[in-house]
Order: sequence, then C-alpha cells, then structure tokens
Amino acid sequence: MIRPAFLVRFARDIVDTVRRRESVFTSKLVVILCMLKGAVNWPHVVLRGDLSLDDFFRVFMPLYEEKQGWSIKIEELYLERNKHRSILPAIVVEEGHPQSFYIRLSINPDTNRLTARLDPATDPIKTKGVKRSVALVAESLLDCFSAVEVWRHNLEGYLQIP
Repeated sequence: MIRPAFLVRFARDIVDTVRRRESVFTSKLVVILCMLKGAVNWPHVVLRGDLSLDDFFRVFMPLYEEKQGWSIKIEELYLERNKHRSILPAIVVEEGHPQSFYIRLSINPDTNRLTARLDPATDPIKTKGVKRSVALVAESLLDCFSAVEVWRHNLEGYLQIP
C-alpha cells in the first residue's frame, strides 16, 4: 500500500518540475496535491469549556520533554491581537533528526472550543515526537484551566488525560 506522505512528496516534486517549465497544468496538480494532503491525518486536539488564550499567554511556561527516543522543546507563545489565535514554535529531535514547526491554537468564542493543531504552513513529518508535542500543549492547557475538557482528538497513545 502506498502511504499518503509518499504521495504528497511525489506530488510536490511534480508541481516543482511543472513550475520550472511554467506549464498550464500547474493548477490541476496543485489541486491534486491539496487533495492528497487532506489524506494525511493531521494531529489535533479540540478542547471545550471556559478558556482564554489571553489567560494562557499570561501563565505559559516553556515545555520540555525528553523520553521515548525524542526531545521536545516549546519555549515561546505568540498571541494575535484579537486573542483568538496563537502560535507556538516547536523543535522536536528524533533519532538525531531535528524538525522545526509551529503549533497553532485557535479558539472559537461562539462555541468555547479551542483547537491545538500543527500549522499547515510548516508541514512537518508527522512523527511520534511531533504528535506528542501537540499533545503536550493540550496537556498544558488542561493544567491551566480546570473547567476545560477534551472534546475530541486523534492522538491516542500520546495525549495523557488526567
């Protein structure tokens, strides 16, 4: 069976080749790439309850974890002016291979739901350490807000819910 990650890389190579030749088929290949990227399961956690990114920004402490063959470092949190979205730069080292990426937090004030997920602009390889880093941020949010619960997630085995 062909893995979706392989197909995404293959489609990117095709798009890069076509762009260099300025072909009219670029738009069709970009659509294929977007469809294939949707096939990759992006790690995410959705929390619901009384939460605020502004409050989390005030109490945020750097997150570190070294175990099970990976090292995770998340030291900063950037909050948008409207206080509905924030971004956390993360570094994960697994088997000597570092990956830098962003974890995006976005809150919907109408539903009181917050989503922690990978920022699609950085698109890291979804390794165990990368998945654990998203879970680590969600666990930090759960520690800060007692009235918050996990609504749904796709991080079985990585998210440690108290």
